[in-house]
Amino acid sequence: MYNHYPYYHYIVRNTQEASLDSKLLVLSADIGAQKARNMRLEQQLFNLDEFVSKLKTVGRPETATNRDNQEELNWKAIGMHGIKFGKRAHSIDFMLGPLSVEKKQRKIARQGSSQKKKHVLVEPTQLKEDDVAQKENETSNNVNQIYRLLDEQGPTNFFEFIVNPESFSQSVENMFYVSFLIRNAVAGIDDSSGQPILSKSS
Repeated sequence: MYNHYPYYHYIVRNTQEASLDSKLLVLSADIGAQKARNMRLEQQLFNLDEFVSKLKTVGRPETATNRDNQEELNWKAIGMHGIKFGKRAHSIDFMLGPLSVEKKQRKIARQGSSQKKKHVLVEPTQLKEDDVAQKENETSNNVNQIYRLLDEQGPTNFFEFIVNPESFSQSVENMFYVSFLIRNAVAGIDDSSGQPILSKSS
């Protein structure tokens, strides 16, 4: 009946026949799916015991000497036998099982109590008036030295004047001292030429 289904489809006249026709279609689809499942199961049946015994015959052929002796499988022979069925180039050697991975132990840092660390605490240095005056004198001396250098060089590019390619901290200090000159209107920056030019104020 299934083979003649297209023919019967054309002679359907009323809704009852159409309902029976759709039931036939569903039933035939279920039968086809069941046949496909059965066919797949028959083809993919895999016997693990048979596979292991054949693996042993390839990897450890029985001879008079090793019949009683339980030697390890010859993985190289198994690999050479199986490589014929693979499509990729075989490697230089075969890996004998997974690599052992060592689990790392987590180190838990414990915080000691604040009483234990009291001896480690360092008090901040107390500044005296003489120290502050000495720092101010040192800053003034450096600002004066920068001014004398600017006076000798004349108008120069601001970045070429302050930047020391060997030392970032020295460049920051130079900019700090130049800022004092600009604040006191002793020096100025002119960028009308497109470049920042540092020069003495006239």
